[in-house]
Amino acid sequence: MKRVYCTKCGKANDPAYAYCTKCGARLDHEAQAAAGIHNKRLKKLLVCLFLLVLLLGGSLGWGCFYYSRDQQVTRMVLALRDPQKDLSPYIHCDDPEFDVIPSTVRPLQVYYQHYQKQLGELNLELRQAGYQPDPQDLVSLKQEGKYFFIFPRYQLTVKTHDPVFQTNFAPYSLFINGFNSKTMDKKAQKYGEPLIEGRYAFKAVGQKQQAQKTVDLLTDDPVQLPASAKESSAQEKARIMAQNRSNNTSDVPTETLGVMVALLQKKSANWLKGSLKQGQPIYYELVRSEKIAGKPLLGYNALLAKDRQTALLYRVQGQQVTYLWREKGKSDPLKTVSVARLKHNYYRNKDQRGEVDDYVSQLKTSD
Repeated sequence: MKRVYCTKCGKANDPAYAYCTKCGARLDHEAQAAAGIHNKRLKKLLVCLFLLVLLLGGSLGWGCFYYSRDQQVTRMVLALRDPQKDLSPYIHCDDPEFDVIPSTVRPLQVYYQHYQKQLGELNLELRQAGYQPDPQDLVSLKQEGKYFFIFPRYQLTVKTHDPVFQTNFAPYSLFINGFNSKTMDKKAQKYGEPLIEGRYAFKAVGQKQQAQKTVDLLTDDPVQLPASAKESSAQEKARIMAQNRSNNTSDVPTETLGVMVALLQKKSANWLKGSLKQGQPIYYELVRSEKIAGKPLLGYNALLAKDRQTALLYRVQGQQVTYLWREKGKSDPLKTVSVARLKHNYYRNKDQRGEVDDYVSQLKTSD
């Protein structure tokens, strides 16, 4: 049984009594009940404060370890070693024109993947207590802000270059690491956008010539892309098929995408189905000499009638397909469709795939 204590003499009394049995003072039951509740709340508050301090202390200790310079350098080096990892959170660039995203910084990862010894030396250098960045280094470590306003945030500062590409033919489509980047109109032309220092596979594809080269882009020196010798018919066919696929990052072959694009429009679908049903050949090839608004249509594929007056022209860029329909010398406006939509409409089940693959099997390549 809970006792009621006298506020005057301190004697413990039975809660049924209204007055103290020792000194006769009136017992204040309500005040003691309120004091009991207050004491409970105080205990709970103290426990919560203790747990909060424990949590904050643990978080601070974990943060000091996880965000230490050594641990941040470890994560950077692991990302530099593996091009499949996302390096972009660890990269800082002073050039505002350079877009720091996984694809744009991957050449730096490819470079260090190729030069493992240099990566090992960089790893040791960045961990040194008296580390001072050298302007001549490929990358340097720099503190850029803080995590949660507490822990220092380190990033790798990188340099960029806007190289001049020199070839002995023009115009040409410039491919960078397999992706169609842009059309170059001059034999010596500046790229026009910053590229991070690293290892690149450059390829120039013209109407009749091509050149390719793997380059460690570390300076502002021009990138030389001399044209290769003229290809044989068999070599050109092999190159065309490889080139058609080089810019296609989907899991669907480029010629199959072309057939699905043809099925997207009524007039091109009727042409495709009608021609093949009547035994009229449809050719699949890489466009060499077409133009739109006076500019060469480089990097496009085509499904062509034998007279070349009717054609579906299309270019695959990652997960998007740009296309136009041309009939009797007149071209429709350029349109774009996603690979996902094409697969959903025409390649979703066994019957659809069978129909599309049957059309693809009937395509011919020009001699």
